[in-house]
Amino acid sequence: LNLSSKKQGLLLIKCCTELLPDETPSSRVALVEQLWNILGTHTKFDVDHYNELLRVYIANGRTLKANVFLTQMGAVKPNLTTYELILRVLGEAGDINQ
Repeated sequence: LNLSSKKQGLLLIKCCTELLPDETPSSRVALVEQLWNILGTHTKFDVDHYNELLRVYIANGRTLKANVFLTQMGAVKPNLTTYELILRVLGEAGDINQ
C-alpha cells in the first residue's frame, strides 16, 4: 500500500461511513480498524486522523472508552474537536458517566 499523502489516508478512513451503504455499521467499523492498522505502518498519525476515526465511530454507532482512546493517541495531542467528538460518541451511546 503506497499512500503518498495525508489526505489519501484521511479519505480512506472517511470512506468507512455511509459512503459504503451496502455494508453494515459493524462491517464498516471492522474495515476501518483493519485500515487503521495498515495505515499505521505507513503513516504517522496526527490529530486529524484520530478525529476522522471518531467521526467514523459516530457514523457507525460505535462506542468507546474515552481514557483508552486518549491513551492510544500517545504523543498526539487531542484538540478541542477531539474532545467534542468523544463527547458526541459517548452522548449518542448514552454513556455520559465516563
